[in-house]
Amino acid sequence: MGVGDGTFVVGTNYGGLSYPRAVVVGDFDRDGWGDVGVLNSGNGTVSLLMGNGDGTLRGAVSYGLGSGDPYQMVVGDWNGDGWLDVAVADYWGSVRVMLNDGAGGMGGGESVWGCGGSDWVSGWGLGWGWWGGFGEWEL
Repeated sequence: MGVGDGTFVVGTNYGGLSYPRAVVVGDFDRDGWGDVGVLNSGNGTVSLLMGNGDGTLRGAVSYGLGSGDPYQMVVGDWNGDGWLDVAVADYWGSVRVMLNDGAGGMGGGESVWGCGGSDWVSGWGLGWGWWGGFGEWEL
């Protein structure tokens, strides 16, 4: 965290993570404070660390993705309920969406798209935006 004079305070090591591969920031519990989501490639989970509002985070709570080798994740409100959800792409080209449970936690990873083991497609990147003009954000 920045001190305000161009320096930073000494960092805090948060446990409970397993080979973190991607990080997102959002307000998952809608309390007005920034929270951190971490994609753990070591155990196939997404961990949420909720912000305390003072620059610190609470301990990690992890949610299983099922199978796959997770590579990338993005955050967005995928079902339009006003709560931030997480989408995860794995190495093999599958995308899983984990919907927020309305209390800041995540439901299980629902597979919504996959390439079926293609040799030329992998989930090394993931993005979302307003591409098709259908009135909804797209993954």
